[in-house]
Amino acid sequence: MTDANQPDTTPETITITTLRTDQCPSLSGRSTLTYELGNDPEGRLHLRVTHNTGKGHHNPSWVAYDAVEPLLMAATTLSASALAKLFAGTSVNTAGFVMAVLKHLGVLQAVTDKRHAYQYVEGVDWKARLQAPNPPAIQSAKEPTTQPTTRPVKDDKARGKRAGASTAP
Repeated sequence: MTDANQPDTTPETITITTLRTDQCPSLSGRSTLTYELGNDPEGRLHLRVTHNTGKGHHNPSWVAYDAVEPLLMAATTLSASALAKLFAGTSVNTAGFVMAVLKHLGVLQAVTDKRHAYQYVEGVDWKARLQAPNPPAIQSAKEPTTQPTTRPVKDDKARGKRAGASTAP
């Protein structure tokens, strides 16, 4: 179930205070995700996906960023499977949706020469922005981005019919 109207607790019954609710595109770009960022009483950051405009189900439980970051730093290139162990027994979409949130926050960036591959971006201080009294806005899903929306063509061959070929019998 993807309903976020559940108590704001992790399985260990730690209360999470929501700091921000925002939206971002899914990694495929076919849906919009709503997510929340929050902290526990000790100040540790947590995140969760609360809604998907598409059909993909997910687990709306909080996940501690402290558990996510080491997995991101452990590999040079990442796919959603890198986070799958954090969401064992839940929808396979959850890890991908969390990666979409991390990409939106600037923690991950797409690897341009590999499909479905991402890399950790060191030095992004998104956590400090959240804990500031009046945090600056994180780029909204509705704002234009400078990244292309299509994959680059690897060579000059036309797709489908060959360029300049006649269609007459």
